[in-house]
This record gives sequence, C-alpha cells and structure tokens, in this order.
Amino acid sequence: LYAGPGSGNRFLSKFAMGPSGVAPSFVGEVGILGTDNATLAPHANAHVTFNEDLGFYQIMAESMPADGKSTISYLTSVDGLSWGVQIEDLIVPVSGEYRVGTPATHPDNLFKVYFGSTARSDSLYFDIRLAEWSL
Repeated sequence: LYAGPGSGNRFLSKFAMGPSGVAPSFVGEVGILGTDNATLAPHANAHVTFNEDLGFYQIMAESMPADGKSTISYLTSVDGLSWGVQIEDLIVPVSGEYRVGTPATHPDNLFKVYFGSTARSDSLYFDIRLAEWSL
C-alpha cells in the first residue's frame, strides 16, 4: 500500500499489509528522481502495479506542485521504494481544466489511464476521464 504525502510530509510512504491484509507496517519512504537525476516535487495518489513479465513496478502518480496545478507522470521502480520518472506531464490539464489527478490504469491495459479533472481551483467536482498513451 502506498499512502501520502501527509501534512508536512513531501514523501509517499510504502506499507506492507501483512497476511491479514489489515495490519499495516511501515516499509519506507519513496524517493522520486526525475530524468535529470534531481529530486522532483512530491507526488501523490499513486497507482502502483508490479509487472511480472518486465520485473519492475509501473506507476502512475499525480505531481503536487506548489501552485496546485497537478499533472500525471509515468514512473518505474525495481524495488518499489526508489522511483524514477520516465515521462513527466504524461497527462496535463487541457483548456478549461485547472488540474488533473488521481490516476488509475485500466486493469487490462497499462496504456489506458483513468483520471479526474476539474476546472475548479478548490479541487471539487472532478469529472472522470480516460486517456490512452504510448512509450
């Protein structure tokens, strides 16, 4: 389980759920590096899947810039704690939208992403959208 960032915390945290699935234990904070090897703005609302065929995690996450105008990035990770951005701003707000966020990949196709978008700066009243992308 990935959660965060919490109040005053700029990192996502990884938790193991244990055999019962309801007894979380802290595993560690997630470090996110961009393609330039510099730490990026925090990310949240991550959708993480492990691709057994490729042997690494594939992640869709919402960037959390100071101005609140979030975008969606595609990241990968070998260990689940050290994430690297492969594509920044994969999904961005279009005309009339203030921000996009809360991505989740289609269960059968990583290249289809569900996400929310809103024209409001208070982040209320999201519309659910579907976007297709490719590497």
